[in-house]
Amino acid sequence: MQTEGFSRSNYVDIFDAGPTIAAETQHIRSIQQSAGFQVNIGPNNSNGIGQNLIICNSKLSQSRAIQTEAIINDEQNMVTLTEQQANYLLVEQDDLVRLIAS
Repeated sequence: MQTEGFSRSNYVDIFDAGPTIAAETQHIRSIQQSAGFQVNIGPNNSNGIGQNLIICNSKLSQSRAIQTEAIINDEQNMVTLTEQQANYLLVEQDDLVRLIAS
């Protein structure tokens, strides 16, 4: 967790009986390296040439994330998801997701 930008605090969690860690959002490495992309829902045509990605929706109360192979189009700032992937992430066509190479 320290390599992600978290650090120890001086607090002990009484329920976990251990030290807590904390980080400011702007200092978390995976957030810094992630990028926002628009969703395109279509068939999975990656055929092994897609990138391994961690993709998450941008919903706070219904946060979802998956690790999967997908094709991104940097020129159009778009990632193509299958219907199954989109359903799991609770996203629709043209919604925004964040992704990072895994």
